[in-house]
Amino acid sequence: MEKPKMITQSRIIGEYGWTKSLINKFLPDPILKRNPHYSKAAPMRLWEEDTIKKVMQTEEFQEAMKKASKRKESANKAVDTKRSNMHRSIEEFIESISIKILPDDELRSKTLQAKQVWYQKHSYYDEDFDEDVVSNAYEADEDTLVRWVVNYIRHNLLDYDDFLYRIDGKVGAMDAYPEVKVEVLKKIAVAYPKYSDECDRQIFWVELNNRYVG
Repeated sequence: MEKPKMITQSRIIGEYGWTKSLINKFLPDPILKRNPHYSKAAPMRLWEEDTIKKVMQTEEFQEAMKKASKRKESANKAVDTKRSNMHRSIEEFIESISIKILPDDELRSKTLQAKQVWYQKHSYYDEDFDEDVVSNAYEADEDTLVRWVVNYIRHNLLDYDDFLYRIDGKVGAMDAYPEVKVEVLKKIAVAYPKYSDECDRQIFWVELNNRYVG
């Protein structure tokens, strides 16, 4: 006698369009089988494929499937709306960016002061922090200082951090971070042309990292 064909939960969902709630409602308890690929993984949950097909022919299941599909469609529309709202928020923020302009000597001085305070805070709260670094903020080489200056502008001379705080946790926020950072860096390059090369360098790395992550 031919053994019944067994299928996993992921195939039931992926190939037949079921949801987990439909599986819990309409199917019997699964047969548990050790995962042949990962011995330490949770047991595989299996059902007979013929059982799946028979259940799908019932009127009760078909009605439940329609309702589940409508809920999924509504949820997808809600997500699309939220993504659209996020996109609009990003455009409005980029359009409204206003960067405070400081004389270069003052800008560098404030950058070093802020970095020194940052070092001191971390040395106080982090027992493993290298205290030798704390005294070196004012001895940074030019490339390091230029990088700090651009970062200082981004975090202190415009509403960058405030905007990221406002969108944190919202749909589309994770995708928005690289886009916002790149656009902000472009604005900084225009406002502070002396630091445009550093802005371009940071843009390159943001886009490269986003390409690999995406």
